[in-house]
Amino acid sequence: MRARVPDPAYTASPRAGRNFVLAVKVVTGLVFVMWALFGFDQLTGLQLIRFGLVPREPLGLVGLVTTPLLHYNLAHIASNTLPLLVGGTMMLFLYPNSSVRALPAIWVGSALLSWLFARDSI
Repeated sequence: MRARVPDPAYTASPRAGRNFVLAVKVVTGLVFVMWALFGFDQLTGLQLIRFGLVPREPLGLVGLVTTPLLHYNLAHIASNTLPLLVGGTMMLFLYPNSSVRALPAIWVGSALLSWLFARDSI
């Protein structure tokens, strides 16, 4: 299998610069939403984590959508922030067409696999 390498002439162009800024903005927006939800949950004590993925429970299927946005504690969200910023930005910038299909598949697919095979926990 051979991965396609982005064209260096494109990655140095003004258009690529704008696309990179857009990718940073999109991923930073997602990280902001995660942190805002976490901060809101911490301030209000609503325990939003209860809306996370619960394996093999019909109501736990709500977690297919909510799981990537919910975090249990500060260490959990902090450990996810940098990889999401770097990985998400690079994926959106270097492979924009593929990421449109891959990101939803990763988001829902990994949650679905967890719902099917994970241990009983949230």
